Amino acid sequence: MDWNKKDFFLHERKKRKTRINLTHPPRLLLIVITICQNKHNLPIKKRTINNSKSVGICEIGLDYHYEDTDKEIQRMVFNRQLEIAEKFNKPVVVHSRDSIGETYNILSKYNLKGSIHCYSGSLEMAKLFIKLGYKLGVGGIITFKNAKNIKEVVKNVDLSYILLETDSPYLSPEPYRGSENNPSNIPVIAESIASIKGVTNIDVARVTTANAEEVFDFL
Repeated sequence: MDWNKKDFFLHERKKRKTRINLTHPPRLLLIVITICQNKHNLPIKKRTINNSKSVGICEIGLDYHYEDTDKEIQRMVFNRQLEIAEKFNKPVVVHSRDSIGETYNILSKYNLKGSIHCYSGSLEMAKLFIKLGYKLGVGGIITFKNAKNIKEVVKNVDLSYILLETDSPYLSPEPYRGSENNPSNIPVIAESIASIKGVTNIDVARVTTANAEEVFDFL
């Protein structure tokens, strides 16, 4: 597998709109849904979601890291995005920062599958998300020396529940930490997972690719 050339997901994002070039569409798309604070304003076209290149809706979720965040609006928007995903039967990529319990409680109300992006929660919470039907996105953090939580999770959950990701341009893995991240760093992440689980890099590549194909139905 040529890691540098295999480009799974592309999306184009614009404030208050999701736009897709249907004349020259990318191979696969993760749709970004942006909902304004006005509850009745949903700037998303049905044909965008139904496009044959669309394989999922991202990156949606809750982020309570900053004190001045409006949690009520975040919850409203998140629920609305999940309703859309459920209506169109699309998997979701979920962002959860300092909000793991509430993220789980909201997701448990919907019949969806997807990935928990840059998972950093406990092993116990990981098992709960897996029971809901979600995979765990693992990125560059797995290479950090102090990343005890995700290393414990990777060690103790089956490889069939793990997806590889980078969160580009952020969270570059060691030894590239501090530089701009990009998809070519995926092998570094795979190697770290392989070391933790005592398997080969090829095993990680094979299983996690199959996991992505299962979640996003892009076979």
